Amino acid sequence: MNRKITIIISIALVAFVGILVLTMMKDANQVSFSATVLENNQTSILVEPFEGEDELRSSDKIVVRVPGASNQLEDLSEFRPGEPARFFMTLAN
Repeated sequence: MNRKITIIISIALVAFVGILVLTMMKDANQVSFSATVLENNQTSILVEPFEGEDELRSSDKIVVRVPGASNQLEDLSEFRPGEPARFFMTLAN
């Protein structure tokens, strides 16, 4: 009986660690940053990352494009110049 409990706890622990590792790997591919919208060209948005954002080290302005095939936002007009916005991206391996 004691051995069965040990095996069950061990399996549960391994499953928990596996789920935790997979979750951490998923989060490592997720990137987000906050920026000020400079221009809205309907299919792309020119933004300037906020001070302190990692993206500001690589570029002072970034063009964010929303591909037509995976476009989840049908109307990009909500992004107005001068307003803040937060962008989320999934990086490819």
